[in-house]
Amino acid sequence: MGPSKENLAMTCRSAYQYLLGCFSYYGKGNKNDCLSRFKIFDLASIRSQPVVGGEQFQGDVHRVLLNFKRNQKNDKMIALHGASSPAKSTSVDALQMLLLWKGTASC
Repeated sequence: MGPSKENLAMTCRSAYQYLLGCFSYYGKGNKNDCLSRFKIFDLASIRSQPVVGGEQFQGDVHRVLLNFKRNQKNDKMIALHGASSPAKSTSVDALQMLLLWKGTASC
């Protein structure tokens, strides 16, 4: 017998809930007095090296995910814009690898 509708919300997580769990699982470390660095961006992936810098971006993504949690829905799209650099794609690659590592990490 499968899960009932009442238990479905307890057994399934949305993308923002999963990513917040991963942010919490890996934790963060302080780079300096002002900015915190989330350790999920220190993980190397198949396509790229760990993210260097980008603490402001990391904090912004975490803040947006917390807003989704507060609203209990992901009602906005996260758009990355700025100068042409590998920082955006490398950061997104790190987040993508977290989603792919679902079976190997207990987020």
